[in-house]
Amino acid sequence: MKTTDILITTDNVMFVVPFQTIRAGVVGVADTEIGPVFVAETEDGFKFFLTDCCAASGKGSDTGPNGSGVVCRTCYSEVNSLYGDTLDGYTVTRFQDK
Repeated sequence: MKTTDILITTDNVMFVVPFQTIRAGVVGVADTEIGPVFVAETEDGFKFFLTDCCAASGKGSDTGPNGSGVVCRTCYSEVNSLYGDTLDGYTVTRFQDK
């Protein structure tokens, strides 16, 4: 764990969260087919998955060597297509202040 990381616990699960993710408005985590993925929420209630590389949303792209069609909105690295998807069908475990 780096000094800029933050430890968050929910029930019996602990997450080490990079500080940049907290800045990105992370509100919880969703259990997905690729594992747990952090979720952010805008002020108007729109929720989206955060990429591992930059804690950003995904966006559609017609480029990429693996053909997922989705890249990180910040660094343009190709990411799993999940990052360009909606949260429909996923349960978000929200982090709560204690």
